[in-house]
Amino acid sequence: MKGASLSYLTKEGLRNVRVNRLMSIASVSVLMFCMIIVGLAFSTLTNVNVIADSIEDKNVMEVFVADEAEQEQIDKLGNDLNSLDNVKSVVLVTPEEALEQTRKKVEGSDALWEGIDESIFPYKYIITVDALEKFDDTLDQIKKLDNVQKVNADKIVAEKIHSIRIMVYYTSIVLIAAFLLMSIFIISNTIRITIFSRRLEISIMKSVGATRSFIRWPFMIEGMVIGLIAGVLGFLVVWGSYSMLCSFLVKLDLDELFQPVEFFSFAWNMLATFLAGGIIIGGLGSGISVGRYLKEQSYDVIEEQI
Repeated sequence: MKGASLSYLTKEGLRNVRVNRLMSIASVSVLMFCMIIVGLAFSTLTNVNVIADSIEDKNVMEVFVADEAEQEQIDKLGNDLNSLDNVKSVVLVTPEEALEQTRKKVEGSDALWEGIDESIFPYKYIITVDALEKFDDTLDQIKKLDNVQKVNADKIVAEKIHSIRIMVYYTSIVLIAAFLLMSIFIISNTIRITIFSRRLEISIMKSVGATRSFIRWPFMIEGMVIGLIAGVLGFLVVWGSYSMLCSFLVKLDLDELFQPVEFFSFAWNMLATFLAGGIIIGGLGSGISVGRYLKEQSYDVIEEQI
């Protein structure tokens, strides 16, 4: 296709958006709604991942060192723990530190702590795992190490956190996929209505020898413009909605329990996805619709000849 023809067909596609503005507005509105749902689902997934990571960091294992272990053996155990694949961090807590932490947790007079020596506290390592799905394997590996007296680990909490993360992840994926398919269907049917209203024009173009790509291009431009507009508007609505929700949560003073992720930490990726997705969905939906129409017309011509 020559540059002049491409420029002409592109202008025709843009003109179609203006001429068929009622259908264009309806398509933009529905596609924008789909993108808003997708954006909110993505925002929710991002926040759930951050919350899950925060809880995982607090969901630790306490590895108590055997009382008879010497300093060299204690250090070796720390190195062995660090060498495990699924271990994220290893922190040694000495008896002195354990006593001080206990005194801070238990309020009371100084007399309460008189005569209490740090020797009653064993050395212990605080372990944070990297992947909760490997929690059991990591726990078994730790128990097999030398000079491990006991391991405290809340397996039930770990399993629940992992289950919640997986559930939210797959729910978001299914929701996003469903709305993307719905968007393609909506664009396809909108363009199909436009094609039907211009079937005489298309027949004339075919009769004078216009190729399928020549006929298809204006409609694809129309669909891509609709998708682009819907992407921009959808992003702005998600931005506003997310900001309002964050402001509401800030007023509730839930910082200790939950702090929303800053929108612009993922906003540009979302905007790029919305714009690219809108263009692709619009172009794909239009291409499918025009292709079906031209194919149906070819079948009708063949039947008439027969």
